[in-house]
Amino acid sequence: EGRAQRAPSDGGWSVAQVIDHLIRTDGVYRLWIGRLIDLKAAGREPVLQVSLRELNTRPFFVPAALLPHMDFPFRLMNRLMPSSLRESLIGTAIIPFQAPDEVTPATPGTLEVLRSQGADSVDQMENLLSGQDVSGMILDHPLLGRHTVPSLLRVLARHEDRHHAQISRIL
Repeated sequence: EGRAQRAPSDGGWSVAQVIDHLIRTDGVYRLWIGRLIDLKAAGREPVLQVSLRELNTRPFFVPAALLPHMDFPFRLMNRLMPSSLRESLIGTAIIPFQAPDEVTPATPGTLEVLRSQGADSVDQMENLLSGQDVSGMILDHPLLGRHTVPSLLRVLARHEDRHHAQISRIL
């Protein structure tokens, strides 16, 4: 427990904070997928455009003040970048990113609480997707790119891989 709560000497997140971040990120993805399911159920086109205002992630080299003006340039860059390269970048720490406000860790609970929250998060995603026809559902984000629900789940898995490596480095 002590090791999990202790932040590394370089000032990064503790293991518990990384786990809290992953749980919060799952929640954002569930929200997006839920919105796509609701759009489809309402007979509307299940395409969700998320802006940098909604999910304000950015590479550290991009000043925060420029972020509101970067939607189009990032979307264009993503249209030109192969999805395999984009997914690879998400899964590694080659380009450091500022975590969006929505998924920045709060004061995390104990490992027991985090384990419970993580299990609940997995159950909620399973319940959300159970029996759903996700064909034709698209999420479009300036930095994450344009994704179907299955490819969005792959991005989420690559993001988790990135943070699993971070946890290993911390420990």
